Amino acid sequence: MAEEEDLLEGLGGDDEPEPDRPSTDILEEEPPPAEEPAKEEPAKEEPASKPAEPTTEEVKAAPADSASAPAAEEKKEEEKEEDGGLDPASLDKLKSVQRKPVLKRLRFELSPFASVSVNDAFYTHLTVGGSAVFYPHDNFGFGASGMYFYANPKTKNHEVVRQNRTAVIGVFDSPLAIVGGDIYWNPIYGKVSLIDRSIIPFDFFVVGGMGVAFAGNNKRPSFNIGLGQRYLATEWLALRIEVRDYIYLDTQEANGIPRSDIQNLVMFQLGVSFFVPPWFEYSGL
Repeated sequence: MAEEEDLLEGLGGDDEPEPDRPSTDILEEEPPPAEEPAKEEPAKEEPASKPAEPTTEEVKAAPADSASAPAAEEKKEEEKEEDGGLDPASLDKLKSVQRKPVLKRLRFELSPFASVSVNDAFYTHLTVGGSAVFYPHDNFGFGASGMYFYANPKTKNHEVVRQNRTAVIGVFDSPLAIVGGDIYWNPIYGKVSLIDRSIIPFDFFVVGGMGVAFAGNNKRPSFNIGLGQRYLATEWLALRIEVRDYIYLDTQEANGIPRSDIQNLVMFQLGVSFFVPPWFEYSGL
């Protein structure tokens, strides 16, 4: 037992106590904080070249231009209203050939008129009358017309001949009325500008027919041919101007001797046309 104790003391005496080692947790240095990246300053834009200062003339003209702008806009609006609500810039895009604004196909034309003779040297014939025309096609129509002679005043030539006895005036029955049937052909259609403010459509027509002339107590066959124009105010109203020559066989008496002669009365007619029905539809045009 004593040997074991000496052995243990020998072992214990050789060993020296190890110095305390610092803990790794204490000795380890904390890593330095990461440095923030340097902020890049935005590149400074070079100032643009300084605009040229306006001249004195430009400064004076600037107020005038700003004042004229509202006037130009008002003028543009007025032109647009005059052109039916269309922008003047769009007028150049309109088609030069457009469809007719008014159609007569399958419509009736009722026309009262007054007329006066223009070719009788001794009498002036004044009449009132009317016509009714139906159009199965826009360019062709047929109908009936009639006029009543309400006055046949003498002209100054009548008295001159009687006073100078340079000729013997034939005595004939004054016309009382002419009625008949007519055929209408409308070969020409167009437009006319009225004082550069509005556009009025018109058509040109040829008319011819035959009927009966009433003169005195006699009835005589008559023929007529004429030319005319219509100026369309609306879809159902038009102004009508016409010149028509009525021809019929007349029996005259000169110095008690009867003779037959052909009379032709060239009448200038002025009237209005009413289209019935007052509306129409485009179909296949």
